[in-house]
Amino acid sequence: PRLARTVPSHLVFGKGKVHDLLVNKGPSELYLHQAIALELLKQSQHVILATPTASGKSLVYILHILQMFTSHRSGTKKKPTSLLVYPLKALAHDQMQKIKKVFTDAGGNARIDIYDGDTDQKKRSAIRNQSHVILTNPDMLHLIVAQHTAWSSFLARLEFVAVDESHVYAGVFGSQFAMVLKRFLKVCHHYKSRPQFLFCSGTIANPREHAVKLLGRKVEAVHRKYDGSPSGARVFAFWNPELKEIKLPGGAPIARRNTAAETTGILAGILKHSDKRSIC
Repeated sequence: PRLARTVPSHLVFGKGKVHDLLVNKGPSELYLHQAIALELLKQSQHVILATPTASGKSLVYILHILQMFTSHRSGTKKKPTSLLVYPLKALAHDQMQKIKKVFTDAGGNARIDIYDGDTDQKKRSAIRNQSHVILTNPDMLHLIVAQHTAWSSFLARLEFVAVDESHVYAGVFGSQFAMVLKRFLKVCHHYKSRPQFLFCSGTIANPREHAVKLLGRKVEAVHRKYDGSPSGARVFAFWNPELKEIKLPGGAPIARRNTAAETTGILAGILKHSDKRSIC
């Protein structure tokens, strides 16, 4: 087992709405990798955060966006915008509820919307021109580039882009996505915006090289070495199904019990006799 390594939130955010939110609603302390990633983002670095599943990666970009939004001075230019890119629609819908709850708890009056192929045509113009945070997918990002004049207001204020599950952008799919990002950055440059990027990934062997290939810019990596999330003890068991005879005409060959049937029995037994989380 591994204990959590944490950093008090006030060391990352100081005093303000984000710190108050974390103190009142939790967590009052951030995991080490979250604190490091947020500090790098404060320094205007592009970052890839590559830590295990359920280690709180999404909280990093949610808090960073909230800090950007709440620290913006009223009376100056319009509030900055952020773009969150997910490979699947379901992920975007799931995360939107979490983001809205955090902003509501913090008293941040931001408009947060999803823009994908299912978005009502009648609502698209308002989303492009009025939303502060938009959740989308690679296909729609391609469309944003192609129709950038319709997105001019949003792109001119764009300060932050988060690419979630970035490890899926590999092979041909990854090459295509990298080209879309290259065109997207040119469009942002046209509107005089310089968005900062955060890539969130599962644990991969070469997170920095992966992000650099996608973005074409220098990227700082926060990887498993800095993972501060706790982990319980694990037991790995290798199971070899028993041998059995199969009666067929002309002989009785030896075969092993069907793997799917064996796995079903093992999992049912674990669920019945143990409270441990298991994967078969």
